[in-house]
Amino acid sequence: MTHPEMVQYYVTDWDFILTRAEVNGKISLVEDGSLKIQKPETSAEAKLELQFGVNVVEFHAEMDVRTQYSTSKSISWDLASQELREAEASDPGMDFQSNLSGSQLADVIGLSDFRLQHSGGLDDQELQAWADAKLMRSRLSKIQGQVKILGDNTIRPGDMVSLTGFGDRFNGKAFVSSVYHEISPNRKWYTHLAWASIHGSFPAYTMMFWMYLLRVCFLPFRACKLEK
Repeated sequence: MTHPEMVQYYVTDWDFILTRAEVNGKISLVEDGSLKIQKPETSAEAKLELQFGVNVVEFHAEMDVRTQYSTSKSISWDLASQELREAEASDPGMDFQSNLSGSQLADVIGLSDFRLQHSGGLDDQELQAWADAKLMRSRLSKIQGQVKILGDNTIRPGDMVSLTGFGDRFNGKAFVSSVYHEISPNRKWYTHLAWASIHGSFPAYTMMFWMYLLRVCFLPFRACKLEK
């Protein structure tokens, strides 16, 4: 979706980029001085197989039902019809790890849906993208963890890796969300990979609300002052 203008208020350039990427279901990747904003490519082949007892030094992972929703809905106010406008998320199809699906975990809590509410006027396309983005991040955060492996410089954030030998709950492909390298004093090189730790992100919908207020309240007032 293209906006004719956006208001950036009381937020750094980087955080502003992150919020806009988040609300559109995308991630921000920085490499060699360039910035890429794209959807997670979870259908890609795994670049590396991580196998228990072979190339893994440490492994930590958890599965939390509190991060999983049956669906997500975004709601805003239609100024013309004076009625609520609503959009429900589409299934992102990202249950590629574990023998438990996100919907099965969501049934444990039994929450019918996760609601995103905006008091301003958003069109259908923006509402749909917002709801889809929230459910996508929920599914990506089904399993969160970190693995320490022997040094490897071929893996980047946004890549997929394969986990084997960790049991049915954690086996499968994992989306790499962060990478850092450790060089120990005894010259040993380790690489730390984290996956799917993107659930607790900046509340983009809160920023959207303040941006809407600025657009409909502050900017017209400023224009009137300038005319005088």
